[in-house]
Amino acid sequence: AGMDVNDIDQIRKLHPNTSFIFIYHTTKEGKFKGVNEHAHEVDVIVQVDKGKATSTGRFNAGGSMDI
Repeated sequence: AGMDVNDIDQIRKLHPNTSFIFIYHTTKEGKFKGVNEHAHEVDVIVQVDKGKATSTGRFNAGGSMDI
């Protein structure tokens, strides 16, 4: 929705007891379209490709699941 990292940080500060889910499209190389600084502001990244969801995260929440 055209939000930058500062916008997201502001929303998180205004709503500290709320969890947020952000959905981004990536390039074929696995990079976010646009700026990649959003990747450093999240706890978990779930990548879905060809029926498999793979997670990585700041709390070692790695794993995968067929979906």
